[in-house]
Amino acid sequence: MEIRSQKLESDLTPGRISTFAKQSIAISHLLFSDDLLIFAPITKVSGRLLKKLLLDCAELSGLEFNSDKSALFCGGREDLHQQFILELGIPKGSLPVNYLGLPLFTGALNSRLCLPLVDKMRKRLQCWHGTIKALEKMIRSFLWGGPTLRRTLNHVNWRTVYLPKVEGGLGLKRIGEWSKAALGARFWEVAVGSQSIWATWISRRYLHKQSIWTMKPSISGSWIWPKILAARSWITPQVQYLIFSGEGVSAWDDPWIQGASLSELTSTPGTLRDPLMDLQVAAMINQGQWTKPPWWDTSWDLIWDQIQEMECGGQGADILIWPHSISGALFSPMAWEFLRTKAHTSRQRPQGVWSPTIQKLAENWGITILPLQCKQFFVTWRPPEVDWVKSNSDGALSADRAGYEAVMRDHTWALVEAVVVQEPRLQSINLLAHKAILHGLKLAAASGLPKVHMESDSTTAIAWVHGKGCIPWRALRTQTELINLLPSFDAWQASHVFHEGNQVADHLASWRDTSGSTTIAPHEAGQELQKLLAQDAIGTIYTRTCIT
Repeated sequence: MEIRSQKLESDLTPGRISTFAKQSIAISHLLFSDDLLIFAPITKVSGRLLKKLLLDCAELSGLEFNSDKSALFCGGREDLHQQFILELGIPKGSLPVNYLGLPLFTGALNSRLCLPLVDKMRKRLQCWHGTIKALEKMIRSFLWGGPTLRRTLNHVNWRTVYLPKVEGGLGLKRIGEWSKAALGARFWEVAVGSQSIWATWISRRYLHKQSIWTMKPSISGSWIWPKILAARSWITPQVQYLIFSGEGVSAWDDPWIQGASLSELTSTPGTLRDPLMDLQVAAMINQGQWTKPPWWDTSWDLIWDQIQEMECGGQGADILIWPHSISGALFSPMAWEFLRTKAHTSRQRPQGVWSPTIQKLAENWGITILPLQCKQFFVTWRPPEVDWVKSNSDGALSADRAGYEAVMRDHTWALVEAVVVQEPRLQSINLLAHKAILHGLKLAAASGLPKVHMESDSTTAIAWVHGKGCIPWRALRTQTELINLLPSFDAWQASHVFHEGNQVADHLASWRDTSGSTTIAPHEAGQELQKLLAQDAIGTIYTRTCIT
């Protein structure tokens, strides 16, 4: 192209090829990328000279112009057009025509000329929507018409087909909803600081020490990055934070206050806002308690009330939580479950099939139903080994009360200490049993006891202590404290015991007059508690019946 441009300029110097002059500017040619636009009058002389020019340029550069990809746009006298076209060997084109995405035309610009540009933008915006619709159309045609994909009558509303089976659908997933869920899962990877190669690369490439919750998408980056950031619109209002030290959470940008950030909840002037932008939540925590900082504005007191409802303190990294999943992590299936279209009612399997009526009908028809087999176990409380203490704990849950209890005894069956804790809000029984185990450990650590054996009638809570199973996010704070506390003991054990072998801890659950935390010393044990302790000391045997 550069050779052709220089050749054109040399031919223009002596005036061999006429040019267009507009306001004293001689326009002979324009270069755009790999394209060359030449302007010349339609005359026999200019036609021959242009032909020779193109041949000379091809000889010098070794690159011949492609006549099939070239076009000649003519104006003026029609009788000269054909002769000029034959001379150059270039086909004639007609205006308007699109070039580099924009219309080339003569005359005034009107809306009709811009329609191709509008259509291109519409197709660009609807690209993935169109692809998704086309895929769903193919699935629908296959479902009702078979492999020929012919169009037939739809027997069921397509929205119903996409519902899970328990809601009356076929369990298919909408491609659009699944795509949105997948983008949300990718956003979550970056937000939680995943160590995957992709998340690490994205963080270094786009974040640049910015908060992913407030940053603006870069127009120069990947086309998918703005779509990933768009997931903030439905993720942000739902998230929660487990605040430990608060050093990993931005007080100003991160949505740590019930799904909202401090910048969203306050109207702050610039003079006060600038110092807060780099502030961490740790500045508001002192010795594991929320402490109102001196810069806190009195108009934010309602926000402070919300903050005080949250737990804080403890060792460990702060954790971002998706509360709609058990583990607190957001993966594509959890995101899809949150985003998907839901039916108003669920169609569960009728429970009547298990009613006693079935057994009666079976007898009438002479069908023998084998009886359930039962096993009996003998259960007794066993004391710990010498130099050990045993902590029996239990959770308590009723319609109006939640709490947990722990009782500690040594190898002589003697009571060391007991505690009853009243929880301010209702929780699952496994979470309460988990907290009871932790409280028993705290009692042993406070008393300087080096070896502790933990027993609970919750197999789930014991599994969590050993790090087994899926630990729910609501138990992560307790689990973190427990894991940090265990190394302070010389030795520890955790095992399951049947309910019948946990009579003392179960009895403490009946103490409904307690509020907060109540510690029971050996001399404070009531008559009923002393009776149960004595029964365990003499090795009372309890029976437990299990259906197998």
